[in-house]
Amino acid sequence: MERRAAISLQDFVKAKQHDASYARKLQKDKARRAAKIQREYRRALKKEGYNPDEGEKQDSKKEDDKTSSFTNSANGKKRPRGASTGADESATGKPPKAKKLSETGKHDRFSAARKEAEDREAERIRKQKEREDRAKDAERKRKERKQLKRKLSRKTRKGQPILRHKMDHLLSKLEKEHAESASR
Repeated sequence: MERRAAISLQDFVKAKQHDASYARKLQKDKARRAAKIQREYRRALKKEGYNPDEGEKQDSKKEDDKTSSFTNSANGKKRPRGASTGADESATGKPPKAKKLSETGKHDRFSAARKEAEDREAERIRKQKEREDRAKDAERKRKERKQLKRKLSRKTRKGQPILRHKMDHLLSKLEKEHAESASR
C-alpha cells in the first residue's frame, strides 16, 4: 500500500479561500448582469415615454390636465385616447403625432423594443450567411490549393518532376499578373 503525503494546513486554507472568493465573484457577476438588464429595460421604457419607476406614460401636462384631456368639455363624455380635439391642433399649430396602435387597438408600449429585436435578428442572420459564404470560399480555395499541389508534385516513373505542369502554372501566374497590371 502506497502512502501519500498529507496536504499542509496552509495549502488547505488557501484552497478554501480561493473557492469562497470564486463564489463571491460569480455572485457579483450575476448581480452585475441583472443590473445591466434592468438598466437597459428602464432606458427602453424611458425612450418610449414611460416613467420607469411608476410604469405610467409621462406627459408634460399636470395630473389635472390629463383628466380633463380625456373628457369632452361640452358633454362630459369620455373620448378614446387616440382621438384628438381641435384645441390640441390650434394650440401648437401642428396636428398631434399619431401613436402606433397594436392590433387590439391599444397603444403598443414595446414597438421600439420589438423593432430593435427584429433588427438584431436580421443582423444575426446576415452575419451567419456571411460566415457560411466565407467558409464555402475558404473550402473552395483549400481544394484548389490541394489540387495544384498534387499536380505540381507529380513525377515520372523514374522520379523526375513533370515540368509541363510547373510551366503551365508559371505561365498562368504571369498571365494573371499581366491582366491585373493592364487593368490598373
